[in-house]
Amino acid sequence: MCLNTPDSKELCPLLHQFGFEVTSTSDQSFALKLLDDSHFSLVLVESDPAIFSPFIDKIKKSPSLNGLLISKRQDIDICPFEKGFLGLISLNEKEKLIFFLKSYFKVLRRAELLRTDLMKTPSLDNEDFIFASPTMKILMEQVGKIAKTQSSVLITGESGTGKEVIAQLIHSLSFRSNHPFVAINSAAISPQLMESELFGFEKGAFTGAMQRKIGRLEHANHGTFFFDEISETPLDLQAKLLRVIQERSFERVGGLETIKLNIRLIAASNRNLKEAVSSKQFREDLYYRLNVVPLHLPPLRERKEDIIPLALTFLRKYAKKNNSPSFTLSPCAEQLLQNYNWPGNIRELSNVIERTAVLHNHSTIKAADIRLDQGPSLSQLDEEEIFNLESLEKKTILKALAKTAGNKTQAAELLGLSVKTLRAKI
Repeated sequence: MCLNTPDSKELCPLLHQFGFEVTSTSDQSFALKLLDDSHFSLVLVESDPAIFSPFIDKIKKSPSLNGLLISKRQDIDICPFEKGFLGLISLNEKEKLIFFLKSYFKVLRRAELLRTDLMKTPSLDNEDFIFASPTMKILMEQVGKIAKTQSSVLITGESGTGKEVIAQLIHSLSFRSNHPFVAINSAAISPQLMESELFGFEKGAFTGAMQRKIGRLEHANHGTFFFDEISETPLDLQAKLLRVIQERSFERVGGLETIKLNIRLIAASNRNLKEAVSSKQFREDLYYRLNVVPLHLPPLRERKEDIIPLALTFLRKYAKKNNSPSFTLSPCAEQLLQNYNWPGNIRELSNVIERTAVLHNHSTIKAADIRLDQGPSLSQLDEEEIFNLESLEKKTILKALAKTAGNKTQAAELLGLSVKTLRAKI
């Protein structure tokens, strides 16, 4: 909603230009009533400072409303960290206002994609963000909050769980989204090359340095730098990285000029960094600098509700990629996918689904069509056998409950499950 003065003609067309649906009024009482009776995501108050106070009260009380105050004056003392208050912009700062509207609309669009109901009916446009499990819903809510800050983030989880995808999502939801997202994988680059990849080098810095090279940190300036598998970084380079985080500056290899850096740092590791600190393989001071906001991505086997939505999305993706007809999964195929442990997580699921889509051109994928990477393949079983796995599981749970006189905690321990998983299965 936009509360504007009658003499302003620019604001509403600007809002429409960036895709907002706008309700506009110059009547303060009517605007306040609308905020009580209707749902808005953003209220822009462009008026005299005396008008702002009742709107700030409304914004503070609403769980979903944000506000932007616009004035010709710049001497107004309003705390920019109040809940739901996004800032104060002078009406004369048109470029700043346009940048804000672009960024905020992008955040709103991404937020829509993260709603669980959309995740259960995935589309090719948002395939990286598919989830249906309560665990991932909570994690995505955390991501939304983290994206609004500038704090360093440490993402942990097994290989293939989507750590880089989450890092990209944090970047795309942040106000750095119009600037670069630059990634480096420490495990994929030799220790000898890592320093020059990160910091760049000057001409003549070493044999073969025929011209200046800009490092990846410098390329990420004003954006987000993602350091994947940071636990593999050599100890001597960890000290230099610590300085970058502390001082936000560095020098190119062979250079004397100090380069200022404005980046957000996100790091990821599939190792336990606390254990690496204990074994002196990772600097403790660097660990605490990175682990300001920790995020742990659970493995796919702990969020089985996500398997089928992901599998269906991958089927659509590879059908489109190979110009094939669309695929569906038989009930037994779905059961097979959900019963598998997925040691390679989402990356393995994607690989298995692509292989299946390439090798089979019939529209319904059956359990026997799916070739799993590890362990005895359940695809050797016939459809009826696989379908009966569910009833077998049910009988096993009932026996455990009977043996423990209905005590779910003891039954879960007997079955080797968490109480939460057992309750979900019941």
